[in-house]
Amino acid sequence: MKLFISWSGDKARQCALVLEDWIKKMNHTVQPFCSPTGIAKGDLARLRISEELRESDLGIVCVTRGNQMAPWLNFEAGAVSKAVSYSRVMPFLIDLRDKDLKSGPLSSYQATDSSDRGHVWDMVKTINGECQSPVEPAVLRSHFDLYWGELDEKLKKIRAMAEPVPEEPRKTPDILNELVRLVRDQNIRIQALESRLEAVGMVTSVTTAVQPDLDTPMSGVEDSAWKEEVVQWVHKIIGERHIQEMSPARSGITVRCDSEGHRRATENYGRLQTLATVVGATIEVTDDLQPLVFEPQYPG
Repeated sequence: MKLFISWSGDKARQCALVLEDWIKKMNHTVQPFCSPTGIAKGDLARLRISEELRESDLGIVCVTRGNQMAPWLNFEAGAVSKAVSYSRVMPFLIDLRDKDLKSGPLSSYQATDSSDRGHVWDMVKTINGECQSPVEPAVLRSHFDLYWGELDEKLKKIRAMAEPVPEEPRKTPDILNELVRLVRDQNIRIQALESRLEAVGMVTSVTTAVQPDLDTPMSGVEDSAWKEEVVQWVHKIIGERHIQEMSPARSGITVRCDSEGHRRATENYGRLQTLATVVGATIEVTDDLQPLVFEPQYPG
């Protein structure tokens, strides 16, 4: 007789492994399948699980407070019930009682309270009754009485395990409110950038949130003054004698320099980046081999 043991989460996994070993002590003809041990290396996990679900005669679903609404757990329970019948799917409650089951798919099955010896005995009798070679009732009872203490002790340790509390899904109104706030903040930022564009006569995005380490008044200057300031600072940072050519580009300027100028630009990466941010324009420095691109940085 094939028995499918389903689990989700570490606490339920530990319980499934314990049951897989313990059930066989009741009747050695029971063939339990538990995915942590039942899937060989190289097997296609989902394919193997699907095959076992179809071939199983009974199903035990290891349920905790934290996993009872887990989609995969409920899928496996439903798959077993379709292959056999509702009466042959048995939720095994680890750290909760019948009354604690939420209104969901698992609540429609006859559950077993793992802390109740009588409940577990009824489950064992059900499993034994489905076997082609059932154990005699008296012998089954002696096996159960002999090994119950072992199962009970292991389950107590499993119940004591900490289990992450699942986060409540965010409600749609909360998500929408956050989106509205983000859009509003973005609009405020765009308006500030547009004001900056008008001030400097640029066509690229800028930001006033970054404080430069350059002592230069860039705010509100005319376009010609902006060009002059940029040229002066590029000359100062890279070194005028290392610059071969400076030309306007669509979003800023391109500076062609020798290898020494390129090295100085690399060493002063932070200053050139700040300059690009302050003036709201891209500064590209190249020695014809490796371009360095400094683009305006935006907050957030």
